[in-house]
Amino acid sequence: MSFLTSLARRRAQKHDKGSKARSPQVESSFAQKMAGLFLMLAPLLLSGFLIVLLQHPGAMQSDRPMPQDMTEWDLRQNTIPVDETGLRDPKTLIREFLVLLVEAMESPTVVAYHRMLANSLSRAMRPAVAAIVSHAESLLSVRGTAWARFGKDPMWGAAGETLIAMDVSMRSAVLKGVWERLSGMAEESLAERGKEMNVGHITVGEALRLQNIASGIGVRVVCEVGFNAGHSAAAVLLAGRELVTIDINSDAYVKKAAALLRAMFPGKLEFMLMDSKEALGVLKKRGVGCDLIRIDGSHIGGMAAADLAAAQLINSGPRLVWMDDVGCSNWNCLEPSKAWQDAVGRGLVVEEDCSVGPDTSHGYCIGRFVP
Repeated sequence: MSFLTSLARRRAQKHDKGSKARSPQVESSFAQKMAGLFLMLAPLLLSGFLIVLLQHPGAMQSDRPMPQDMTEWDLRQNTIPVDETGLRDPKTLIREFLVLLVEAMESPTVVAYHRMLANSLSRAMRPAVAAIVSHAESLLSVRGTAWARFGKDPMWGAAGETLIAMDVSMRSAVLKGVWERLSGMAEESLAERGKEMNVGHITVGEALRLQNIASGIGVRVVCEVGFNAGHSAAAVLLAGRELVTIDINSDAYVKKAAALLRAMFPGKLEFMLMDSKEALGVLKKRGVGCDLIRIDGSHIGGMAAADLAAAQLINSGPRLVWMDDVGCSNWNCLEPSKAWQDAVGRGLVVEEDCSVGPDTSHGYCIGRFVP
């Protein structure tokens, strides 16, 4: 047991002995305040742990034995005070999470800590979420459904917006934690040759949208033209889908990123280091069907149009297609935008949605190939 862990637990025990019993109303108020605290701190803490974890390539396959006190930890989880709603005391849950976070940061190769940390964070957040929902429910019971239907009290909207923000924040925390290490690997590789970091990638908002689409019904295999440092690939893999990704860039950081993601998601990633025209032809010969195809390859020389045409030949299932850099203002948006508009105009693709970022430097469109 580490010194920091022992110190944290002694402080937690001391606090428990000196604390006074509070009413359920006070506990509920406390839990509401915890929502804002978690919204700020949890993503930072979780991202920090992920960065440390990703710097230990053997972490996911470590044979290091579980600490002797692990069983004790599991038993103590069942002794945390439970209130009348069936939820455990939020203060104790938060302290338990922080203690486990310290232990996981010090021992990133102990796989058991990874799962326990995620479970602990989930347990610690639930009282705050429950308090927000309960407050909205109490307003509903007092003021009636008609009041809520016409939005005469801003609390309902505020509750929903807070929960959405918490959900997005936690999902983006995991994504950012992985991304920071992928960007770090690229920066280190380029710095060794005296080059500056200039590796572009999709935005967090785009990545979360990509995850949602990849998680949809009927999507099992995702194909991607344009791997680069692996940022979009990480988003797809975090959605639990199989990914075939293509890139012609043979730079060391590209290979390192692909190797890391393959190690983290065994059997889920196929990396094809070749020209997209050749690679898509190989996939067609192999009979590979792509339920979702994301195109973000070369932006010049007619390659965007060629990739889109070749992708149509290997689509399957829901036949989803994501074309990156469409409708935006940068130079690299010109050919992808034209290729997409031509495909829609010729009836090859049915456009479903397009989005352009606030600064117009990023944009994409989503649609379905016509059978």
